[in-house]
Amino acid sequence: MKKRVIALFLAAITIFGMLTAPANAAGLSGSGTVTIQQAGYGKYLSKKNGGTIGGGYWKYTSNDGLTGTAYCVNHGLKGVSPSKALTVQEYNRNPKTMGAFASGYPNRTLEQFKELHQTDVRGINSLTEDEYKYATQMAVWATCGQVSVPGTAFSAGRDVLAEPTSDAQQIRIFDSVKAILRLANGWSKYLYTGMYIRAEENQDVRGVEVVHERGLAGAAESNTDGIKKETINGKEYYTRVMYVASATSTWIDGRKTKVYSTDAPQGTIFVAENNSPLETVQENGATCYKVDTSKNRTTNLNANGEEYYGAFKVCIPVDTAADEGSFTVKAVGGVAQYNLFLAYNPAASEQSYIISDPGYTTCDAQAPFKWTTTEDLPETASLQVIKAGAGGAPLEGAEFTLTGDGGTTVTGTTDRNGQIVWRDLPADEKYTLTETAAPEGYQIIAPMNVTLTPGRTEYLTVTDDTEKGFI
Repeated sequence: MKKRVIALFLAAITIFGMLTAPANAAGLSGSGTVTIQQAGYGKYLSKKNGGTIGGGYWKYTSNDGLTGTAYCVNHGLKGVSPSKALTVQEYNRNPKTMGAFASGYPNRTLEQFKELHQTDVRGINSLTEDEYKYATQMAVWATCGQVSVPGTAFSAGRDVLAEPTSDAQQIRIFDSVKAILRLANGWSKYLYTGMYIRAEENQDVRGVEVVHERGLAGAAESNTDGIKKETINGKEYYTRVMYVASATSTWIDGRKTKVYSTDAPQGTIFVAENNSPLETVQENGATCYKVDTSKNRTTNLNANGEEYYGAFKVCIPVDTAADEGSFTVKAVGGVAQYNLFLAYNPAASEQSYIISDPGYTTCDAQAPFKWTTTEDLPETASLQVIKAGAGGAPLEGAEFTLTGDGGTTVTGTTDRNGQIVWRDLPADEKYTLTETAAPEGYQIIAPMNVTLTPGRTEYLTVTDDTEKGFI
């Protein structure tokens, strides 16, 4: 008996394009420790029960050279020595804290903040950078349940901010706190980075597979698998529209993502969906084509619930296309990132800090493009399973077993995009897909029969839109 085991947000009210570019592009997930340095402090707002509340803005430097934003967790504790190393831990308590970081300083510059909040922050044109930093710290504390802010959804806290009525400086700072919190309150989940190349606009199909007895020529004639024959600038090509998407904004690279291939047939080019030329740059040992990925939409194709995407067309010259072939389409680009971490301080009398990744990083993706004649089909196939909840939202952590009647057994757990992919499965077996463990709050679904086609990838979405019962 054969046995193979294969281990394999909505934030619509925020405006990603108004973020400012930091100096470095990496992440804290690989960092061990950070030191914290204060970069601003103020005592601007009053507490409802009397006295003022002080707050500061901090910066971190990691052991591997990253720098970025830090804000205190608990107001009232003393700051840490700038020479003390704090351990970096994951922070996953409240996505609204991520929203406060994304909507405040420095992810939005003072100028950008002023432009965005002309109508809801009184006297905003007089807001200083130190006042803006202070407002962001107050907003972060509010999302952590440390400070209650009247007029917002954040009413829990050891202290309540007093709403100013006459002091112009206090009014603009208080309004700034409220403005940040209004945006932060729309964050219902953490935002992840991710880049994808898809063969379909509204399906998570990660590659092009053409099967026709006459290869690309036959597929174009019969309009099979999306292949067309077109003349572009006087030359004939076999073409196929594909899509590149990022789970977060691509603003850092001018809202464009580069696509390319290092092993495509000679003369292969990439153009826009309407056949117009794309701007090019020489990188990664190839000609890279810049695809407009400024279009934003809600989607059920990733864990964030939205993405920035664009279409492009792969063009294979008719005169160099073999009967069968394959190559890899690749994408790379800068994307916004919002991951938060805790700089943990074991000293009970001193601050711990919430710290954020640098505001952008580089993501990449790739997808196969292959064509085969029916005379030489492989004996294997692939299966992509997506577990989805209400509204098609991806569900992470569902465990599945795929069992074939010829003895093949594979297992897998859905990733944060709700996906498992199994490859090189014998196509002549009949399979049963069984969910063995459901994500928290959901029940196991009934087993499903699966039939594979040689040389193809089957795409199966398993929907569980109830949180109780067995379906």
